[in-house]
Parts: sequence; structure tokens; C-alpha cells
Amino acid sequence: RHRYQAWEARVEADVVKNGRKLVILELGCGKNVPAVRDESEEVLNDCLSGLAESKSGGTATLIRINPEPHSRGIAHTISIYGKAEESLNQIDALLDG
Repeated sequence: RHRYQAWEARVEADVVKNGRKLVILELGCGKNVPAVRDESEEVLNDCLSGLAESKSGGTATLIRINPEPHSRGIAHTISIYGKAEESLNQIDALLDG
């Protein structure tokens, strides 16, 4: 846990101080996996709080892919309702143009 928290702190600092763009991608973490959902939201909120005080130009976005609706109406969050592999393949196809 300590190694993860140290890594998380470095990532959050990089987003805030160096203007990095962070995307947190959550796959299949519906209502039955609240610990993962809560951690994703915590990282997002930590970054957004730091960015509110910074002019670095960094961004943070949480993308949730799950077959069941589970949105909590959180800012900077994109919810995609579908199966993970299928949704990722569609995103990949869009990015390839």
C-alpha cells in the first residue's frame, strides 16, 4: 500500500505542477466494487483540488466503463455503458479515425 500511495502522490504532483493530462480508466467497477470506485474518485478529486490552485494547464478525467448505469454525477467523469473490451475497441477505432 505504501508503494502505491507514493506512486499516486508522484502522479498527482506531476499533473498539478507540470501540467500533465491524467486519465483514470475504470473498467467494470460497478456498485459491487466500492473500494475501487472510491479510490478513483479520490485521485480525481486530489488532482482537481491541486489544479484549482495551479495554472499549469493540467487536466484530470475519470472514465468509467461498466455495463450497468452507476453514475454519481461527478464533474470531469465520463460514463460509458457497455462491456469493457467492446467499449475499448470502439474507442480505439475512433482514435484511429
